[in-house]
Amino acid sequence: MFGGITDLPQLHSYESALGHYTQIKPIRGSNNVRPICKTKNGRRKKHMQIIKRDDAIACRLYDTDVVTFYKDGTVEYNSGHHITNTTHAFASGILFPHVWFATKLGNTEVFIGKRFWSWREPDQVSTTYHVPPSKTIKMKCEGDSWVAIDPPKHFEYYLKRKEYNAKRKPLKEFQDHCIRMAKLADAKEVQGDKLYDVHEDWYYRDIYKDLVEGSSSWGRLVPILLETARARGNFWDRKRRNTYYFNTRIIKGAISDIVKYAFADEVFEEKEVHKKTFNGNERYIWKKYEGGRE
Repeated sequence: MFGGITDLPQLHSYESALGHYTQIKPIRGSNNVRPICKTKNGRRKKHMQIIKRDDAIACRLYDTDVVTFYKDGTVEYNSGHHITNTTHAFASGILFPHVWFATKLGNTEVFIGKRFWSWREPDQVSTTYHVPPSKTIKMKCEGDSWVAIDPPKHFEYYLKRKEYNAKRKPLKEFQDHCIRMAKLADAKEVQGDKLYDVHEDWYYRDIYKDLVEGSSSWGRLVPILLETARARGNFWDRKRRNTYYFNTRIIKGAISDIVKYAFADEVFEEKEVHKKTFNGNERYIWKKYEGGRE
């Protein structure tokens, strides 16, 4: 069982996928809909199908051909932008035990080979790849091993300090003002709305513009920053246990985030890396990251 998905066949080649396809009777009255699960219970799972193309057999989940077997031996995985445990469980169930899929911070993490190291077979350890939402990965079986075909290159985003500091500097006065107000306000009281957790540059550009233009907008924005930074001490915090306080680090971090979101295209640069470290900066340019590289 993979994440609650049961009854899936294990298919490892075009031939095995075609053989399975021919054994599945179409649902009566349907337009040749063939549930991929051959069991009695699996016949009810119409959202999981097996489909014959001109040169391929596709394993479909809802409206996405997640795993496709081609005549030339190529196997292609496609998330269809659905980086979910369900999608990964569906693909893992079909290609088990040679290929395994998991979720890793907005990526599909693909293990080709054996997922776990075994002392019995120390040389048969999987190779790991990370596939962004817009990309697919192709693989094939060569002898007893599975290998990736031209896997997606890895890219990460790094902060350009000079450009970032230039944009951050005009907000230093507002930051100091917020910290002073935090010493005067009552943390037990709700200050107002928090900053919205959105990935929209226009939202943060509007805030940035208001902050830079002068203190006339500070009366509206200070409560927002204070509420964002309002926290409650946990059991292990002897000084603030079960009491509310304003976390000045959150104030500074929120102001930094305003700059990073508002000017992501200017303050971040994209670099190719040998291995992803997941530094977290992709969240500031999520639309570009989700859409993949041009």
